[in-house]
Amino acid sequence: MLPSDLKPEQFNGYPPEARKLASGYVATLQRLPLSFLPSLLREAIEYDFKFPAERRSIEKELANLNSLSTEQIKDWFQGFAQIRLSSQLEHSDWVNAPGQFVEQLSSYLWTTHQLDAFRIAALAYADHCGRLRRRNRLRRLVSESLLSARESRHTTNLCFANSVRMAHISAASSRRTV
Repeated sequence: MLPSDLKPEQFNGYPPEARKLASGYVATLQRLPLSFLPSLLREAIEYDFKFPAERRSIEKELANLNSLSTEQIKDWFQGFAQIRLSSQLEHSDWVNAPGQFVEQLSSYLWTTHQLDAFRIAALAYADHCGRLRRRNRLRRLVSESLLSARESRHTTNLCFANSVRMAHISAASSRRTV
């Protein structure tokens, strides 16, 4: 089976939260190459048993992959897409046993002299992820700065409005006492 054939019910063997997560991203998972996808599913299938920070990491990775255009997917995964897999690997139960698939893949890549190509593809993917994280962090910082500037202007405007109102109250009360 190929990733493009994935259906939500194929995740029924996953623990509840992992099933919900994977089923929610089926369209994204369908776009990924088979030489990559089981590695991601190996993490996702254990989602229910991971620490909150690990869960957030998986969620962010899936959300980031979901946000990529078709062209970006091709760019990010071109190295993985060029890796040739055996029909035995393609027909294995990589959805329900992704860890076993990854072990068999490692052995297969070694014997077919594709381990270097896989390593290069993995490094390229990590580089893309790192750039996306930095870009998102920069966007978040800019947004926070803009929010902070707006809040500062709002606070300044409130302070100014309060001081004007206090001046009017003070002037009015001084007129009454005279």
